Amino acid sequence: MGFSSGKDNLTDLEVDGGTLSVDAAKDSLGINTTTPQVTLDVHYTGSGNPVNLGAAGGGETIYFGTGSTTTGKLHYLNTKGGWELTNANATGSEGIVGAGQAALLGFANGTDPLVHGMMIRGWCNSTAAATPFSTGSVVYIFSGSTAHAGLYTSVAPSTTNAYVRVIGYYTDTPDVIYFSPDSTWVEIS
Repeated sequence: MGFSSGKDNLTDLEVDGGTLSVDAAKDSLGINTTTPQVTLDVHYTGSGNPVNLGAAGGGETIYFGTGSTTTGKLHYLNTKGGWELTNANATGSEGIVGAGQAALLGFANGTDPLVHGMMIRGWCNSTAAATPFSTGSVVYIFSGSTAHAGLYTSVAPSTTNAYVRVIGYYTDTPDVIYFSPDSTWVEIS
């Protein structure tokens, strides 16, 4: 589906109840705002507000990598291009135990990264999180047995040879986190 306004400059366009606004003077684009203040100004309002996620999530999604993924769990891209479940209980491993400290992280949108995609930043339902949920707090990769792989928590890992890596923040809506993984980590010795 295409769009043609017959004009050189598009200003405001209502799309399915939301607003897409272009300010040519500022070279800016606004989503759900008619007065964008920066180059891309996104307002999460109405049905697009992250508090309305339900069991889903949304944000920047990529479609590459191999392997089978687990919907709603946290994965890392290993050195061979496959997606593996994260676990902060040890460092340096490429397999399921311990990897993820220095890798690209993604939430699985389904079981196949090429079909369903991996969200690398955005808002997600954290029903796969290990407890406790803590409004406004930091979210870490969970450290535990392989049965806990792919989980995340508000409690920082503390065991020897584990690593600590921030992946986002809990919102004030139960089970909704802002996923924005830090590229740094700390190894516990």
